[in-house]
Amino acid sequence: MKGPMIPWGLFSLVSAAANAGYLFGLKRLSGENNEDLVAAGSFLSASVVLLILEILSGGLHAPGPFLLPAIAGTTVLNALALLLVFRAFRHTDISIAAPMLSFTPAVLLLISPLFEGSNLTARGIVGVVTIVAGSYVLSAPRCGGSLMAPFIALKEDHGVRAMLVVAVLYAFSSQLDRAVVQQSDPFLGSSMVTMLLGLFFLIRAGPRRLSGPVPPHPWHTRVKIAVIGLLLAIEIAGLNAAFLFAPVPYAIALKRTSGVFSVLLGCLLGGEKGLFQRAVGSGVMAIGAAVVVLSVP
Repeated sequence: MKGPMIPWGLFSLVSAAANAGYLFGLKRLSGENNEDLVAAGSFLSASVVLLILEILSGGLHAPGPFLLPAIAGTTVLNALALLLVFRAFRHTDISIAAPMLSFTPAVLLLISPLFEGSNLTARGIVGVVTIVAGSYVLSAPRCGGSLMAPFIALKEDHGVRAMLVVAVLYAFSSQLDRAVVQQSDPFLGSSMVTMLLGLFFLIRAGPRRLSGPVPPHPWHTRVKIAVIGLLLAIEIAGLNAAFLFAPVPYAIALKRTSGVFSVLLGCLLGGEKGLFQRAVGSGVMAIGAAVVVLSVP
């Protein structure tokens, strides 16, 4: 089900940019506030936006028979992934953590035959090797520049390890996300997923609120949480639209160029150092993602 390059490619790139903005805002806000409350607010805000888009698109659509199992599966995987994202953010810079998600397309090339029947090709192998080369460039400045840099980073940087696990979880959840779209539409099922995730993190925040005083969030913090929720909704809607025109490895590979946007946001707005090295590493990883896109027949 492959459509013209411009529509689905544009949707994936919009999703990538929104994802980078969402992760940047999530890191900044979770560092200053209760991270569970920030996650809950962003997911619930995204759920409302997606539900409004569903109504504007023509009303509620009849769900397919496998919608609920797909929703349950992707909700669990995404909840685990975000918990690991928070752990990564506590140990490393976003411009190093987020580009590790570029490994998701590599994992998809291995698991997609189970879901879509696509095969690993020579160009796909080249794309995977290019992504790994990008991770070398990205990790070298942190580890002395040796050829063993990525392995050192995996051993010493908890954030890198956590984000690599997140990349694997997102590979499986992406397949379920596409099933959610196929069983409903780009908005309805995802609004249910984000609502469930919002409720999960709201419940997690409960014991912390009961164990001690939690300072109230001022109005401008609530507005910021709503803004990253809007970015999350844009990310989800853009990716779901891409799923309508392209297989999952295609759409996700382009979305993972979000690592480049994350590097720019982390270094230019977050005050993180090493822009040149990280930009080069993320750029190489993005090239690898593009080769992966071209590898799927």
